[in-house]
Amino acid sequence: MKIKFFIIFLLTLMIQSKEVYNPREVSAVLKTCSGWGLGKLPQVKEFIFHDSTDYPLEIVYCGGDPYISFIDSHGNILSEHKIKTFTRSRIANLLEDHGFHKYSD
Repeated sequence: MKIKFFIIFLLTLMIQSKEVYNPREVSAVLKTCSGWGLGKLPQVKEFIFHDSTDYPLEIVYCGGDPYISFIDSHGNILSEHKIKTFTRSRIANLLEDHGFHKYSD
């Protein structure tokens, strides 16, 4: 009985951890450093300069380690994800997984 409850609990956590947002109701904001700090993060830099315009994503240069926030229309932060160690494709997958798909051509 305890094992069954534990498995249900874990499945519930897994389902809740990948929430898909509606880009019409939620904003995606990538906050990052600039200059030499960003130069030390080539994958993040490449995503910002080559891929970010393909997504409904706002870029804010404010210093510190880069992260993506998903913010509702009332300004509440729904989730934040540190992306310092992410590859370009992993950043894109994070956005896609949360419902922020590439603009169509």
